Amino acid sequence: MLWPMRTVVLLIVLSLSMPAWAQPADLHARVDSAIQRAAENLWAQRGQDHWPEAVAGSNPRELGGRSALAVYALLAAGQSHQDPRIVQTLAWLRQLEPEGVYARSLRACALAQLPGAAEDPVLAADARWLVRALREDGAYGYTPNAPGPDAWDNSNTQMALLGAWSAAEAGVPMPAEYWRRLRNHWLRTQGTGGGWSYTGSAQRPYGSMSAAGLASLYLCLEGLATDATEWGDDGEPPAIRRGLEWLAEHFSDWENPGKGPQYFHYYLYAVERVGLASGYKHFGEHDWYAAGAAELLRTQGPDGGWGDAHDTAFALLFLARGRYPVLLSKLRYDGAWNRWPRDLARLAGWFSRRFERPVNWQVLDADAPIEQWHDAPILYLSGSGLPRFTPDQKQRLRTFALRGGLIVSSSAGNSPVFTAEIRKLYAELLPDWPLEPLDADHAVYSAHAPVSAGGLLGVSNGVRLLAVHAPSDLSRFWQAPNESASADPLALAANLYLHATDLGSLRRRGDWSWPAPPAWPPGRTVRVALLTPPAEPMPEPLAYERLAIRMARECGVGLDYAGPLPIAALPASGVPVALLSGTKDFALSPAERSALGAFLRAGGLLVVDATGGSEAFHAAARREIPPLVEDAQVGRLARSAELYRLEGYAIEAVSFRRAARQRLGSTDAPRLEGVRAHDRLAVLLSREDLTASLVGYPGHGLDGYSADSAFALLRNAILHAADRPAAGQLEVEWHAPALP
Repeated sequence: MLWPMRTVVLLIVLSLSMPAWAQPADLHARVDSAIQRAAENLWAQRGQDHWPEAVAGSNPRELGGRSALAVYALLAAGQSHQDPRIVQTLAWLRQLEPEGVYARSLRACALAQLPGAAEDPVLAADARWLVRALREDGAYGYTPNAPGPDAWDNSNTQMALLGAWSAAEAGVPMPAEYWRRLRNHWLRTQGTGGGWSYTGSAQRPYGSMSAAGLASLYLCLEGLATDATEWGDDGEPPAIRRGLEWLAEHFSDWENPGKGPQYFHYYLYAVERVGLASGYKHFGEHDWYAAGAAELLRTQGPDGGWGDAHDTAFALLFLARGRYPVLLSKLRYDGAWNRWPRDLARLAGWFSRRFERPVNWQVLDADAPIEQWHDAPILYLSGSGLPRFTPDQKQRLRTFALRGGLIVSSSAGNSPVFTAEIRKLYAELLPDWPLEPLDADHAVYSAHAPVSAGGLLGVSNGVRLLAVHAPSDLSRFWQAPNESASADPLALAANLYLHATDLGSLRRRGDWSWPAPPAWPPGRTVRVALLTPPAEPMPEPLAYERLAIRMARECGVGLDYAGPLPIAALPASGVPVALLSGTKDFALSPAERSALGAFLRAGGLLVVDATGGSEAFHAAARREIPPLVEDAQVGRLARSAELYRLEGYAIEAVSFRRAARQRLGSTDAPRLEGVRAHDRLAVLLSREDLTASLVGYPGHGLDGYSADSAFALLRNAILHAADRPAAGQLEVEWHAPALP
């Protein structure tokens, strides 16, 4: 085993290298507040049925553009399309016949956000209008087919493209020639340094146009990428690479590079579009969302806006769209990782349409700090050759899986070489659990839609899947535009998503659920024995790391772990509490019975829970453990029990995960059973999972307590065992042998 478990001292006093974006505990609350205040600011500027259009500098041909931009931003920020004000504004917008490119494009962006947009005749008409308005050279001016060599600009061109793309994403068909002409325009007008200007390639490039050009080129190539040929053998054409290099070199979070404060919020919106189109979390060393969000939080006005409605809408689009949940991260490693470069982009688009919830994807570098790996619940490895990982990268892969992530790998081009190497990799990373064929009735074949069972390999710890490998090429079908030919691979992706997220629970980009160890020493230390279950390895070893961190942070108590220990090696004294969790049926050996009996007679408290809510393990625990206590009495602890009434840590109510709620109905009462010996609590038994919940992932079918309730119950059990007198007095309600 690469990383054998060892005796761990409670508190690891270290500082995780978390980025500034992830450090403030209230950051997401601040962004939530900023989004809400920005929405209120936009609403406050609305007139009777639309936003003011006749403002300084506006043109009558663009009538409706400002109102469409405001509606687009509000819908992107989560405002309901059924809000009467939005319904009224959309009705006003629909009756217009805008003559300008901006107004048509922005109306298309707004209408494309609505349910059933593919059947919207106004959106379809706008898409047709935009196709007809395109010049022969692939550019747009302010009006359709504007004549003359100077009657076009890249701002109109990128906005028109965005409107057309929004319509296409909603399901409105667009001709391939349209994307081809636009692609040629953006290639032709790119400067030698990789950036774009307002018009020709000879002009000086600047930030907003360079980001707009790069985002537009991504969308054009996306529209044409039926296979990898549009992208090149290494996944990114030279024009894309040069554009990314320009943006990385000139990136700014406080000005529009080359223009200063002019068009800054428009620039941020274009940056966000590049980030979402490319999947890159960073441009060079710059975390584009973290940096931009920090600047917008700093500069938001007391009224909730950033100047006029125009700039406020662009800022709101950046804040809201940039932190949509990230469904999948694609791992960039040393090897052929990107044969199908638009697989996850198209898959995320399909998810957004299928589940009517916008989701993002991202490219994750194998050297990225571990906290960034958990932006998404699924880590995707595609490969067609030998994947090469450093020891540190392997450690991150292992940690990601053990902290609740799901690794999904697929052999590009059905590569047998990649499959063989993945087998070796998983055996090295997760040696306690084999990679083996998944049963035909596994949820990954049916959680959302039935797919043809067979072929998938999985690594399971008995509670959840840690890794899934497809020897066949999933990426090719995810990137293919023909959804009927890709039905099974798409449904399989949906099944994996629902399995990994407990039917769709996704965090926002930048959320981080693993607590950092405190930088201060604990006030005291409690020794805790970690026991290896008799018939299997410990299912969730990192649950105890997280338990120790939370105990130190929230209680000032360090946990000095002894173990993991075989049950037969449990010392009779010196350890007030021992934790045992598992998923399989078992029978105690004579040596294990002897060790546990001696521990319990010496006054120790044994806490036993069924990982994941395993009925087999709980039944075995109830059969094997109570007989170890002389004259044992088994019963559920009353809500008034001392364990739930510890000073400063009273547990008034608990909450359960979805699977437990479905089984138990509506209850907030803890369900711990106690085994009593001479008025002393010797054993705690939990049919509902405690251990896996400590890890904090939203696994499908996990039958147990919520993460916070699981922590509270184990916290109190440990403190009770450490502090109780020689003869504890505990109020217990006893009843007949078995609970349902």
